[in-house]
Amino acid sequence: MKFDRLSSGLAVFTLALQVSAPLRAQQGLELLAVTWDGRCVRIDAATGTATVIGPTGRSGLNSLAVTPDGGFITANDANYGPSRLWRIDPVLGTTTQLHIPFLNSIRALAHGDDDQFYAIDNLNGSTASRLYRLDLSAPQGSTTVRTLLAQMTFEGSNIALQSLAVSPEGELFAWRSTQGLVRINAVTGAITDVDGQWGNPEDIQTLAFTPDGRLFGMRHALFELDRETGRPTQIGPGFSGLDIRGAEFLLQGPVKYCVPSVNSLACRPVLSHSGTPSATAPDGFVLSAAPFLNQRSGLLMYSLQGAAQAPFHGVTLCLVSPARARPLLDTGGDALPASTCSGSLEFDFNTFVSQATQLGAGTTVWAQFLARDPLADGGYLLSDAARFELGP
Repeated sequence: MKFDRLSSGLAVFTLALQVSAPLRAQQGLELLAVTWDGRCVRIDAATGTATVIGPTGRSGLNSLAVTPDGGFITANDANYGPSRLWRIDPVLGTTTQLHIPFLNSIRALAHGDDDQFYAIDNLNGSTASRLYRLDLSAPQGSTTVRTLLAQMTFEGSNIALQSLAVSPEGELFAWRSTQGLVRINAVTGAITDVDGQWGNPEDIQTLAFTPDGRLFGMRHALFELDRETGRPTQIGPGFSGLDIRGAEFLLQGPVKYCVPSVNSLACRPVLSHSGTPSATAPDGFVLSAAPFLNQRSGLLMYSLQGAAQAPFHGVTLCLVSPARARPLLDTGGDALPASTCSGSLEFDFNTFVSQATQLGAGTTVWAQFLARDPLADGGYLLSDAARFELGP
């Protein structure tokens, strides 16, 4: 990394990195999705077009769920290595292990407003589905991570289901190839067809609700589904060469991505944000990160070119060159000579935009905090990153 000092006291980072093409933000309502062969995909809900973000490094992915903090989790089928729950990066598409679910073939994941995670797991191939509740706070390696709720049945017979989604009202919906859209009783496991009619020609492998209750389904194409009849309406021409198995809507607003580094005291600085990014507001969009080492210099870096995941002096740089840095900040925290993880960094990006740049509404920004860590290899510590779009 090379620092070129400017008369204004700012610094331009010239990053000599070889990275993939920038990952551009899309306009409008979007879905994040995973394919059976392990690719991460972004889908425009208005046009039904899909953009491949990149490989996840996993195969046999059959599900996706959003977490309360806006993150995403997926799971691999046990036929493609030991079954694991993975946290998936919504910008880069990469995965990190989250938990061992002690399940076999997870067909679907869903998160309810009651902070309950649900999973549909299939036994004996695809002949019987079971509904489980997952406790992601359970100790690693403990079988208490999953609790059996019910065996899926229809008219007393075991059945297999292809997907799972929780409506804003808390109802559980799934898709069955012979019946289409069905409701699930989470206590008994019994399913009921939404309109009592058998048969549906569409091959759907995953369901997703918008925050306002619209329901979408997909596999080789995107459909909006009528919740009362299950009738699908196709959106767009379909996904050429993609077998979508899990999808969730991306939350509106800033999206966090990348992995923060661990400092010399084993602390990991996590980026957060408050307010709304704006090209005209004098303030009101604050980026912050903690914990950092106390009483160290730090700064916010930002790029207009895209996201990356590149090694840099033993840590991970999450921005594409050229990346700019704001004037030095101080992490604060406990007074020296103590060395603790009590430091933090904070920066109001709206104030910066209103005072010092020509960035306009619609500009996409990728940002990440950096601070000094003299005891770490390379001497730097980096937070995770955020992608956001400046509003008016």
